[in-house]
Order: sequence, then C-alpha cells, then structure tokens
Amino acid sequence: MKLYKLANSDNINVNEEVLICDEIISAENFFEKLFGLIFRNLKVNQGFLIKDCNSIHTFWMRYKIDLLFLNKNNEIVRLYENFKQFRVTPVVKYADKVIELPASTINKNFLKTGDKLRFI
Repeated sequence: MKLYKLANSDNINVNEEVLICDEIISAENFFEKLFGLIFRNLKVNQGFLIKDCNSIHTFWMRYKIDLLFLNKNNEIVRLYENFKQFRVTPVVKYADKVIELPASTINKNFLKTGDKLRFI
C-alpha cells in the first residue's frame, strides 16, 4: 500500500498527488499495535499504520518518528514532528488512525493539518 497527499495548494495542480510513502505496513492485531516500531526500523519511504487509534507511545524505541493522526476521511487532524522516544501523545480528538513515519517526513513533504491523504 502506498500513501499520497492530495495536492491542494496554489503552487501544485489540484489533480496531482504527492507520494509520501512507497510502503505502508499495517498493524493487524493487538500485539502489532502494542509493540509497533519497537522491534522494527522504518526505511526511508516506509510508514506504519495503526487503525482505531488516537494516541501512541514511543517507549523502548531507538529513534524519533513523525506522526500523522487522521480522521475517518483521511484528513490530518494533528501532526507531531520528530517525536522523541519514551513519550506518550495526548489523546487526539477526532483521530481514527495514526501513521508513524521516519523523522523529518512531515517537513520534506510540507504536510499540514487539513491535508487529505489517500492510500493505494
């Protein structure tokens, strides 16, 4: 599965999409959600999707990550850049899922609250 940002800014054609991730790994059960990226290293163009989630922890992780909290329409409702290890996010209102990405992905792709994302 790939992740795209639907372009909606003045300097990009609205019909274009911007590739954010070549590969999205999805947590499929309780243990995959609980352990997340503790025993995994994200590659450069890779993300980790946790559905039915509105808060995460980074206990026992070895590196910082970027976080995109999405609502049911796949719109970004909250961003965390370079989220440090051994932290917990507050509960994000309206969040339905979260995508964990390599640090600096948000900045590189000019992501912001309200952007709509699409999975293929």
